[in-house]
Amino acid sequence: MVFIKGSGQSTSKKSPGKKLVETHPYQMILYLAILASSMLFLFILIAYTATDSVFASNKFSIPKPFILGSFFIVFSSFSIAPCVEYFRKEDVIRIQKSLRVTIILAMAFIICQYLGWREMLSVWGDLGDNRSATYLYILSGLHGLHYLGGTIALIWINLQWYKWGKDDVKTLIAITNPFEELKIQLMTIYWHFLDILWLFVFLFFLFFIY
Repeated sequence: MVFIKGSGQSTSKKSPGKKLVETHPYQMILYLAILASSMLFLFILIAYTATDSVFASNKFSIPKPFILGSFFIVFSSFSIAPCVEYFRKEDVIRIQKSLRVTIILAMAFIICQYLGWREMLSVWGDLGDNRSATYLYILSGLHGLHYLGGTIALIWINLQWYKWGKDDVKTLIAITNPFEELKIQLMTIYWHFLDILWLFVFLFFLFFIY
């Protein structure tokens, strides 16, 4: 379902300073949260590299479900990326499809994470005996909490669009509401952050510990 807006759009460019001033408070909160989470993960990795376990005998094989999950998380980033553009084109059907595909990929990633944790526990037992495995478990667990929160938010947004899609009036109100565009935009930014964060952690362990 596609709704047509008026074509009267301003083509004037805004200066970076003006854009910063006009940044929505929710955007600023999200950017600060992303910065804080990035620093947390960075500090944990620095603490890990400061130990004597990085290139010593604490090497281990990364669980295969983590490798498979990395593909799912990359695909999910591609599936959610066009959502904002679909909103601007007022293509409700594609918004719904994009959100649903992303949720399916997100659930597949979460299942892979769970299987990866089980594999680590079955192989290493007490993770305290292997610092590398322990740090990977902690980092993947922290990322999993972030990802679970993002997935819940994504499901909530999808349910909203599913409900609105049954009523043309509600759909029109939603598709012309700038706040709904902002929600999709923030969700997309957060999702890309989660994907990049996981790939950074995964590649770090893959190339330095594997």
